[in-house]
Amino acid sequence: MALFMDAMQVGLLGCGNVGSAVARVLHEHAQDIARRAGVRIEVARVAVRDLSRHRDAPIEPTTRKARIAMPSPTHFDRMRHDQDNATASS
Repeated sequence: MALFMDAMQVGLLGCGNVGSAVARVLHEHAQDIARRAGVRIEVARVAVRDLSRHRDAPIEPTTRKARIAMPSPTHFDRMRHDQDNATASS
């Protein structure tokens, strides 16, 4: 399996029971997940309704706007370009 990027950055929408558990699993099992997925997965941004509320997660929420937590379209274009180049050179 070809490695197309150093890390895949993801955004979380919400950091309650489920979101904080996802962030914790990604953080605590990062090496195993990277080995299985072939790429390191990083939580880059977290969107929540209330930034002042304490959360039991290894990352602090960064925004109240869901749109900001999502990767930009250019991120996906870059991934597709890298995959196309890797396929063409195979």
